[in-house]
Amino acid sequence: GMIPFSFIGALISYLPSEETISMVGNIAFMAMSLLGGLWMPLMFFPQWMQNLAKWIPSYHLMQIIQNWYTNRVWAWDSILALVAYGICFLILIALVQRKIEVNKSFRRRDHRVPTPENCDETDSHHVLYQSSLHSIPRY
Repeated sequence: GMIPFSFIGALISYLPSEETISMVGNIAFMAMSLLGGLWMPLMFFPQWMQNLAKWIPSYHLMQIIQNWYTNRVWAWDSILALVAYGICFLILIALVQRKIEVNKSFRRRDHRVPTPENCDETDSHHVLYQSSLHSIPRY
């Protein structure tokens, strides 16, 4: 039941600073706790909030716990909903990680054209420049 929440935390961890991570994490998890019915029964909320709660992973976690302790029955629809949330968040993590890797590899590339002025012997462009000199046909 906690896997989707771990993935949400992993997504939040991609934010740029510790302060932002802390702020967004606290707001997100407090909002999910409140709207999911973990702190008070949803019947005290207006109807529109009750409808919104059904789209939040914490609501489904609460349904699983409530159904088990009151009826000794698993709430399979909520279990499947949490599995679906987990898969969706895992896909989002993979997409974000892929984007970060692509951006890093793009920034690492040096798009300079090798010339004697911008190369030294330890530079990878130096080797490229030297080898390109030998491949130029001389007439």
